[in-house]
Amino acid sequence: MHTLSEENYLKCIYRLGQDKGQKITPTAIAESLGNNPASVVDMIRKLTDKQLIGYDKKKRR
Repeated sequence: MHTLSEENYLKCIYRLGQDKGQKITPTAIAESLGNNPASVVDMIRKLTDKQLIGYDKKKRR
């Protein structure tokens, strides 16, 4: 089961991915959601642990 917060992050990541020139970075997600970048990194870890997203700190896309 996914939380509302997880769903909001996934929707945001999807929307950012639709913009071809836009990199999907924690900062971009934070700006889009109005959240703190540190909170975004924590949620990215959770989503990665649940295998809902793939995240590579070095690649950032």
